[in-house]
Amino acid sequence: MGKAKISVIEVEKLLSQGKGPREIAKHLGVSRQAVYHFLKKRKVAVSRNAVVRKAGELVDKRLALIDELNGVQPSDQEST
Repeated sequence: MGKAKISVIEVEKLLSQGKGPREIAKHLGVSRQAVYHFLKKRKVAVSRNAVVRKAGELVDKRLALIDELNGVQPSDQEST
């Protein structure tokens, strides 16, 4: 049985969506170890990238909720 090909473009797309190695492996139909090896070979720090992206998304959502609770409209923020 031959090796499954892992698409650099597909992996980058999934990483940009905040997916981790386990989710990427499941999506591509390969083992988690294959994804780790692929990323290590390309020197990609997945956990840090994924955490930073998710943290940014969470902060944006929380700030939007706080603004909503305080009755701040998006146009109000531009003038401050």
